[in-house]
Amino acid sequence: FSSDEVQQLLDVLLSPTTNVTLGLCFLFMIPSLVERNEQTIIEWLVPTMSSLSTD
Repeated sequence: FSSDEVQQLLDVLLSPTTNVTLGLCFLFMIPSLVERNEQTIIEWLVPTMSSLSTD
């Protein structure tokens, strides 16, 4: 992946409308993607998880 492609992929995966489980499954299939974008993913996960727990 080029960094542009990775960024587009993340934008799609980490959009609020994406199913969390689906996004996570996809991310874990590409460990290097997770390593390079760990902070972005965490920033996406935290509010997503907290909104899930409040529902």
